[in-house]
Order: sequence, then structure tokens, then C-alpha cells
Amino acid sequence: MQVMSSPADAAFDYMMSATSAIINSIEVERKVDAVESVTIFLVVLFYCNGAPLRYLERLPYGVLSLKVVCLYMEKIFTDPSPEDEDSDEASTRPQKRMLFAPA
Repeated sequence: MQVMSSPADAAFDYMMSATSAIINSIEVERKVDAVESVTIFLVVLFYCNGAPLRYLERLPYGVLSLKVVCLYMEKIFTDPSPEDEDSDEASTRPQKRMLFAPA
């Protein structure tokens, strides 16, 4: 029996994959500690839900993580994948800061 995933599950999976990709790219250069990992997840969570980002600056590694996540998200939205070139998904994709915000 196959269970259908909800939009919330898909959103969480996307946020976790983005967080993992960001942390893995940082770990190529240096070690990431647990506090920085949590901060990166919170920044991805706030970023993808369109929440105010000014509160993240108060977190440890907040400013650094915000810059890293913004660069990663910009890269995702400016580099079209080969699948996007053939389809209209690029035009129907939601705004980058409102990926998972309620309609």
C-alpha cells in the first residue's frame, strides 16, 4: 500500500534536502558544528516560508548562515536544470521566498 505524501511532507523534504546540501557543501571546506547546523536549518525554514529574516541575525552564526543560504537559493533559481528547459515549470514555479508559505 502506497501512502500519498502531503504538501507539508514534500515541503519538509525539500527543506531538509536543501539544508543537507548546504551543510555538505560547507563541510568540503571545513567542519560544521551542531549549532551552525541548527542555524542553517532555521534560516532555510524562515527563508522558504517567507518569514522575516531580521530575527535570524540574533542567532549564533546567523549572519553567516543567512548569506550562505541566500547564495544557495539564488543558485537554485538562476541555474535552470535540464528538465526545466523543456517544460513550463520555470514559469509556474512559486516565488523563491514563498515556496512553502500558505496561499
